[in-house]
Amino acid sequence: MSKVLAKVGDRELVQEDLQDFLASMPPEYAQQLAGLGEEVLVEELINQELIYQDALAKKLDESAVFKLEMDKLAKEVLKGIAINEVLQKAEPTEEEARQHYEENKELYVEPEKVASSHILVDTLEKAQEVKRLLDEGASFSQMAMEHSSCPSKENGGALGLAERGRMVPEFEDVAFALELNEISGPVESQFGFHIIQVDNKVPAGEKSYEEALPEIVEALRSGNQQELYTSYMEELREKFPVTK
Repeated sequence: MSKVLAKVGDRELVQEDLQDFLASMPPEYAQQLAGLGEEVLVEELINQELIYQDALAKKLDESAVFKLEMDKLAKEVLKGIAINEVLQKAEPTEEEARQHYEENKELYVEPEKVASSHILVDTLEKAQEVKRLLDEGASFSQMAMEHSSCPSKENGGALGLAERGRMVPEFEDVAFALELNEISGPVESQFGFHIIQVDNKVPAGEKSYEEALPEIVEALRSGNQQELYTSYMEELREKFPVTK
């Protein structure tokens, strides 16, 4: 049996009422309210129930305004049910998805990526000194931990894999031009001076069917929904003549 949180008039408010109350709110507001604790939530639930019972006592449910609003709500609910009934047929089949993939492989390409590490300093002179030490055999990760001003120094300067468009242009142009394990000279950007090392290079290539499947399903579903909606509208215009 559900826990009774409060009693308003003859009505008991239980845990399910509180859950329904939260579910009816915009997620951001529900999260904010939930953070205030159950006692505050229950008080607000009681407030809402008091308003509702007062409205019933005043027979506002028999008013013209209420009936008009209910008619509007019923219309929107019915429209939603009708269109959902049509669009639920939009989900692509496995056969459709595989055929689409085979015919459109060029659309599903994994872009070229590079994994880089860097040492960020604030002056050209310091960058040149760091590069000199690296050329003499110093450990890149150790130099990053000792000299870099970027938080990545905690990981030896490692930034991980990134595709084009994810880095500042000056950095990106050099990172993608370097060979594997090659170390650049000083590269200036808005953040300072970088010494860059390429740790891994992943060439562009086709995605497998499994990798591309989420995109394929979304593309086919969207296209199917548009076709179904257009067909539905044409069918309705024949069924219910429209004049302008």
